[in-house]
Amino acid sequence: MALVLTRRTGEELLLKLEPDISESELQQLMTDGVQIRIAKIDGQQAKLTIQAPLSVSIVRAELLTT
Repeated sequence: MALVLTRRTGEELLLKLEPDISESELQQLMTDGVQIRIAKIDGQQAKLTIQAPLSVSIVRAELLTT
């Protein structure tokens, strides 16, 4: 399953492993990795397509509380 996000210059994403990740999911992640593709660039915006296992959370940094 792929996630499509748009990021502007200076914006960030955080990829985190879920705390309850199984050993087999971790092995799959180590083998397959996470694929991030730049789908489109329009001025100061880039549209990213991210392909990752469900055990990887993808969080926009501005949603994190400090």
